[in-house]
Amino acid sequence: MLKLRQTVGLKQQLKLSQILSPRMIQMLKTFQMSYADLAESASHEVKENVLLEVTRYDTLSTEYMGRRKSSDSFQTKDFSEYTESKTDKDRLDTYLVSQLEMEKLSPKDHKIAEFLISHINDRGYVEHWEKVSAEAETHFGIDTRKLNKVLKVIQSFEPEGVGARTVSECLLIQLEQQEFESERLKQVLKLVITAHLDALGEQRYEDIAKALFLEAEGVEAIAEFIRSNLNPSPGSAFSGSDVGHVIPSFEAYIEDEKLVVINLEESKGLQLGLNTRYMAMLQDPNTDQETKKYLEERFQKAREFIDHIQRRRETIQRLAVYVIEKQRLFMHYGPLYLEPLLQKDVAKHLGLSNSTVSRIVSGKYIQTHHGMFALKQLCPRGHFGKTSIRLRQIVQDLGLRHPDHSDEKLRTLLRKMGLDMARRTIAKYRKLSGTASSYSRQSQ
Repeated sequence: MLKLRQTVGLKQQLKLSQILSPRMIQMLKTFQMSYADLAESASHEVKENVLLEVTRYDTLSTEYMGRRKSSDSFQTKDFSEYTESKTDKDRLDTYLVSQLEMEKLSPKDHKIAEFLISHINDRGYVEHWEKVSAEAETHFGIDTRKLNKVLKVIQSFEPEGVGARTVSECLLIQLEQQEFESERLKQVLKLVITAHLDALGEQRYEDIAKALFLEAEGVEAIAEFIRSNLNPSPGSAFSGSDVGHVIPSFEAYIEDEKLVVINLEESKGLQLGLNTRYMAMLQDPNTDQETKKYLEERFQKAREFIDHIQRRRETIQRLAVYVIEKQRLFMHYGPLYLEPLLQKDVAKHLGLSNSTVSRIVSGKYIQTHHGMFALKQLCPRGHFGKTSIRLRQIVQDLGLRHPDHSDEKLRTLLRKMGLDMARRTIAKYRKLSGTASSYSRQSQ
């Protein structure tokens, strides 16, 4: 215990109440929210703060919810089609499977993952883990290590925290995906979630502070951070009518061979400003001091909230443009042609922190002519096309798109995609996929 406490550090060396100030918590929360959550939060702030007013009403939410009710809104599969099953569980299942299809897994691991997904409940948790794991190990002839490895893949999917077996694991998954500049802060958060979650829920902040050699206000800041940034029920967004609230923050398309990225939050989203009537009262020298003090407090909060939204929009615009530029092949040909793109590389290129990028890609969606995708899906960890099944599909797709190309020319195209395959391997996959040779294809 002493060693653990030394690792955490003495209270005078760790001022969590300063690191996790209310302003910082709100900014992080604003960056991480989906657009639907942001619009809801903004509406709430307007009701609570007289210095805030709506300068443009939200047309983005109503437009996309309206499109979902139309049977011919989209010509290709989008997020709404992943969530149109009969039950809440089916909607989440289908969305998870759609992400699984874009992963680099062997056929056997793919089957194991499908099995695990089938046991995820509508809150996003794997129910009765001991029973499920025993059945999977027997059925697939695998050990616990292999099963946990596949489960880790599922736990990297949207919504963040899905596939957890306990509440603490769910929160830890989300914490790991967010990343922090302060490793010490991250370790304290992990320790609180792992060992003191019940005490946190019961608001026994003094007990936690004493156990970890922290100040009570630091523990209160931790509690507020967890409430504002982590979701103990990640599957809840897929239940009932909540599915209709999945709204894209961007639209991207190709026009005259140029990529166009539109920030829908900026062009169609809710816009806030300062209430001119109350600003006049604040600046009026005849306003009594008590009223002026109240308005000054409201003004500071209003300005901070507007600034956070503006910073969010500017930052996610830069990130979305960069990601789409990197995924040109995807924009032209679809999900099979996604390039590997690590979030840490995105952060480095844009001069952002890893945690900022992690929060931005969480819960944000982009509408393309291939459908609607989570921004996180456009930042895959590895090249899923290296699996046997995916290579076969890619070779088949290229063969159909370029009927006059020989296997050698197809090889050149694949190398440009980062897939350095031998010509005989291409021929093998072409035959396995049932695609004829270039000579036969041209003569058809």
